[in-house]
Amino acid sequence: MTIEESYSKLSTSDENRKINDVASHTVVANKEENDEEMEKHISSLSLETNVDVERGTVQRPEYRDKYFAIAFVAHFLVIIVGAFALAPNTIRTAADEQDDIVYNENNGEVPPINATFFLILIFFSWIVSSICTYASLEIIKNNAQKLIQLCLILNVAYCSIISVKFLLLAISAEPEPDADMYLQQFIVFLILAIFFAIYSMVVWNNIPFAASNMKCGVVAIKKNLGVAGFSFVSPLLLLICYLLQMVALIGFFDVAGVYDKDEYGGNAKGNAAAIIISIFITLSFYWTTQVIKVIC
Repeated sequence: MTIEESYSKLSTSDENRKINDVASHTVVANKEENDEEMEKHISSLSLETNVDVERGTVQRPEYRDKYFAIAFVAHFLVIIVGAFALAPNTIRTAADEQDDIVYNENNGEVPPINATFFLILIFFSWIVSSICTYASLEIIKNNAQKLIQLCLILNVAYCSIISVKFLLLAISAEPEPDADMYLQQFIVFLILAIFFAIYSMVVWNNIPFAASNMKCGVVAIKKNLGVAGFSFVSPLLLLICYLLQMVALIGFFDVAGVYDKDEYGGNAKGNAAAIIISIFITLSFYWTTQVIKVIC
């Protein structure tokens, strides 16, 4: 190798080294620029620096539906007045007439109505239903998956048994119309049995998921037994309100002259009043139901 060739190789290696150094510095510089641009972009997206957050104002506690509540209480006072002030005379008169009919039919004896027995029966029914409900929650919580499977199987079994029963009745029935009726019932329950069987096979693999949802619901109810307690109180409140509204309806009808008849046997004035009173009682029933549902 000559001196010229050695020199040319050295010069070439020096140039390559310089080019590599320049390239590495360029990459580093570009990386620093990219990092700065990324930080600027992230800071521009920050909610704390560039976006104004609107915060709500603190509101003082107050009744915001007070006019609604006043209207509801006022209308229910009208119902109470109609039930206790207007209706008793009408109900007493109707009861006396009914007693006379029963008196004549039973040879002068009117069977007494034991109201205490019915009140005790209602009270014990309420207690027993509460106990049974709590026990059923425990059963559902511990055996949710088995209960769902059992319900599906019982649906198929029940419809199958009823279809077989109607088939046997159709075979043994002598009049043709009865046999046709039993045969139709057999077909209906057979279709239901097939439907429930197919449905059970389709959803069988999803039963664990449904069971877990059921367990979550039961746990939520047990953590909030007050809500469950109100669910037992609300039907009683609805029943009391319904009885008051029905008794008030009778009283309003009596005062409006709905039960009166004119010389032609009609009562146009009473019919118009009956329509208005019926609309009022219907709205009262719906309104009361919704209020109790929201509260309870």
